[in-house]
Amino acid sequence: MAIVQTPVAGDLGSKLRMLRRAQSKTLSGVGAAAGCSESMVSKIENGRVNPSISLLHRLADALDTNIAALFDTLPSDQVVHRAGARPRLTAAGPRHGIGHVIEQIIPVHPSVALQANMHIIAPEGTTGEAIRHFGDEMGYVLSGRIELQIEDEIWGLGAGDSFYFKSDRTHTYRNPGPEEARLLLVNTPPSF
Repeated sequence: MAIVQTPVAGDLGSKLRMLRRAQSKTLSGVGAAAGCSESMVSKIENGRVNPSISLLHRLADALDTNIAALFDTLPSDQVVHRAGARPRLTAAGPRHGIGHVIEQIIPVHPSVALQANMHIIAPEGTTGEAIRHFGDEMGYVLSGRIELQIEDEIWGLGAGDSFYFKSDRTHTYRNPGPEEARLLLVNTPPSF
């Protein structure tokens, strides 16, 4: 899934560049650590390319941070987060996930110990490339149907079903059904 930010989500490329420079790391060094080219890192930093979620995880690891820190956009002391006013990330391109929107339910901030997102997955939509990250993850299907794949196992889930797993296992989600699916995902520590 490539990241397409709403204006609320901030400037991802600038944050990556700032982190890289603050750590005195080179474009080539970060690229090598993340498994991509120096040119790709430069394009992402300059906003010319949107990275896949998998690549964004690798870039965050190379910069000793996590994806959540890159989207530190809401005040941590804000109590209420209104529908339609929360940051959203959307898929861009068939290689990286199709028909997948991630809405941040709670603020992403270094002082917040968990992360909650609503994944809105269109019919036949997918999160795309499987990912893994540190932590614990739980999900609750609010509506529709999803297929949860963890490594080589696949489970079909419907509204009201829930799951939990260690996030360091490779995982992805897909909507096999004819209607939109909504999935509440919570993980700790924030890593996405």
